[in-house]
Amino acid sequence: LNASADLTAVKDVAYKIGNSILRANPYIKLQGKGFVVNIGANVVQEFGQRSRTNIFPAVSAELPVVTDYAILFGGVNGDVLKTSLRDISLENPFLNKDISINNSVEKMNIYAGLKGNAGAEFGYKVIGFYKTVNDLLLFVNNPSEINRFNAIYDNSKIFGLNGQFNVKASELLSLTGKAEIYNYELENEKEAWFKPNLRLTTNARFDLNEKVIIEGELLFQGETSARTPGTISNPVNVVKVKSFMDVSAGAEYRINNKLGVFLRANNLLGQSYQKYLYYSRLGLTLFGGLNYSF
Repeated sequence: LNASADLTAVKDVAYKIGNSILRANPYIKLQGKGFVVNIGANVVQEFGQRSRTNIFPAVSAELPVVTDYAILFGGVNGDVLKTSLRDISLENPFLNKDISINNSVEKMNIYAGLKGNAGAEFGYKVIGFYKTVNDLLLFVNNPSEINRFNAIYDNSKIFGLNGQFNVKASELLSLTGKAEIYNYELENEKEAWFKPNLRLTTNARFDLNEKVIIEGELLFQGETSARTPGTISNPVNVVKVKSFMDVSAGAEYRINNKLGVFLRANNLLGQSYQKYLYYSRLGLTLFGGLNYSF
C-alpha cells in the first residue's frame, strides 16, 4: 500500500480556498520468470473547495523481449492532477488575478511502449498513450486586459507518442533527447490553447576534465494557437503563435569542491519568438556568476 497527503491553500485577491488531496494505492505485485505485473487501484480523495472521491485502476505489466535490451510494458491508470497557483505561475508567469482553480481528472490513461538499455552507453524509451481528461487546464488572454491570462478548463481526449534516449558516447561526452507528439480532441474549445502538438528537446554535456564542464541545449516547439476576443458574429478569434527553436550553451569552471564560476548564453540564434501571445522572448542573452556549495 502506497499513500500520500497533499495539503494546500490558495489565496488571491478575492478568495481563499483549500485544495487538498489524499491518495491511497493498494496493489498486488506478481513477479515471475520474465514478467512483472502490478494490479491495484488508485483511490483519490479531494477536499476543500471541492469534495469528491475518485477510484481509478492501477494496472501495469512488463515483459522482457530481449533481456535488458528490449522490454515491453503497458498499463492502464488514472489520477487527479492538482492545480496549484505556484505550479501554473511557473508555467505561465503572466496570469490574471483571481484565476479559476480546478483540479484536472485523468479518468483513463492507457499506455504501452518499449524500453531498454545497451549496456551503460545507450538507453531508450518509446511510449504511446490515449488519455481522457476532464477539466484540462488551458490559458486564454483576458478580454479586458489582453496581456493577462485566465485559466479555463475543458474535457479532452489526448493521443500521444513520446520517445527519449540517453547516450554516453565516452567518459567525456553524454547526450540526452526527448520527442513529444500530442493530438487533442476537445469537447468545447476550438483548440488546445498554447499546447504544441510537437516538442523536441536535446542536451549535450562535455566534461572536458574534472574542472571544466560545457553544456548545450536545443528546444523546438511547434506552432500553437491562442484565443483572443473576437466580434459579435465571431466571438472567438484564433491567433497562431509560430513555432520556434531555442539554442543555448553554458560553461562552468570548478575552482575547488565548493567554489566555481559559470557563463551562459541563451537564445544563440537571436530569435524574437513568443511562447505566450504578446510576450516576445529576449534575443541573445549572456550572463555569468559564481557557484558556492556549503
